Amino acid sequence: MNSLVDKIKNLKFLNTLELDNKKLILIFLISAAVFYFDFSLILKAQIASLSKSSAEVARRSSELTSLERDLKNMQDLKTKKALPEVTSLSKAKRFITESQVSTLLQDISNLANNNDVRILQVKPSRDQKASADTKLNPGPGLTVFYIALDLTGSFHQLGKFINDLENSQVFLMVQELKIDSQKDNYLKQKASVLLKTYVKK
Repeated sequence: MNSLVDKIKNLKFLNTLELDNKKLILIFLISAAVFYFDFSLILKAQIASLSKSSAEVARRSSELTSLERDLKNMQDLKTKKALPEVTSLSKAKRFITESQVSTLLQDISNLANNNDVRILQVKPSRDQKASADTKLNPGPGLTVFYIALDLTGSFHQLGKFINDLENSQVFLMVQELKIDSQKDNYLKQKASVLLKTYVKK
């Protein structure tokens, strides 16, 4: 009798165990379905959003690098532009004294030779030419000094010569310029140049 009761109890336990396994399988299936749903909809969207954010971060990083490079180029360009200004300031125009006039005339002759320009005549003078700005007061301790030049050369040579004159360290200004063609040589022009400078008293 006891044996039979034990058998019945064992059968109930098996039924309960079988029921628990079914519950466990059902719970596992539901969990798997929830995980799949979560992965396919939510996590997939999050992963896509994360990859998009990574691409955006990479793009912004690239733009930032490009911006830094452009800023550096701009600073370099400003530095390069500032250097000639400093150089030009360091090579400020100077005024000559009475004793330096002959040296200035020699420098003008050397510039003409360097540019293949022939000087036909040189006339240094203190005469006040009839020009509006010659009547301006040059300042205390300075007097106006003129150098009239008769030249021959090509347009290119004359242009380089005049440019070299105006870029020299001594203050020289082209007051008047007249160019005439020559009938016997159309490649060479005859030029009359009036230079103005200031001489220290």
